[in-house]
This record gives sequence, structure tokens and C-alpha cells, in this order.
Amino acid sequence: MARQARTSRSRTEADLNERQRRIYAALSDELREAYLQEIGPVPVSLASGRRKAEQVRARLQRVDVIIARFQQHRRHLVDLAKQLEQGTVNAIDVDLRRELAAPEIAGVSVRYERGPKESPGSKA
Repeated sequence: MARQARTSRSRTEADLNERQRRIYAALSDELREAYLQEIGPVPVSLASGRRKAEQVRARLQRVDVIIARFQQHRRHLVDLAKQLEQGTVNAIDVDLRRELAAPEIAGVSVRYERGPKESPGSKA
């Protein structure tokens, strides 16, 4: 469950103006905390939260595009594997470097690491 955003925060000595600081300095240690509570909390702007939410939503849109492209790439690879197994596609005509490369997506860089079965010249 997400925490609810605060619209204010407790006041500290750093938040006091010159007049309030003089009064604060003249008080005993026991009264200082009560004084800070008495003058009230400091309002907090929600604008930065809104800006961050916009950035998160923009990233979500990009992630949706990435997922869609990878799902499309997966479907293509599944079909290609079936066609190769069934012999409906000539293996000589298939360029695995191109087929197994990550899909190109603007603003995203993805690179696969080769596994033992994907190394050139390996017998799988």
C-alpha cells in the first residue's frame, strides 16, 4: 500500500525567520520543541511529486512499447523455429545473426549475451 503524500512537514530551527529565531534562542530547551510545534508545520509543494509521476508514466509508456516489440519478436522466433523444424524454410536462407538479434527500439539498447549453445561453430 502506497504512503499518502504529505502536504506539510514539521518545522525545524532552519525554517525560522530572524524574529522567530531570536525568540527560539531565548527559550529553554524544554520550550523550544513546543515553540516549533506552536508556530505550525511548513507547507510542502506537491509539484515535484507530479513531475516525478509524469516521468514514471512516460517510462511506463516506453516499457509498454518494449514489451510489445519483444512479444512480436518472440512470436516471429517461434514461427521461424517451427518452419525450420518442419522444413518449410530453407536453413541456408536464414541469417541467425539478424534473426536472433534483439529488436531495434528507438531510445533502448539491448544486447544478448551468447549462451554455450549459441556460440558460433558450436554443435547444438
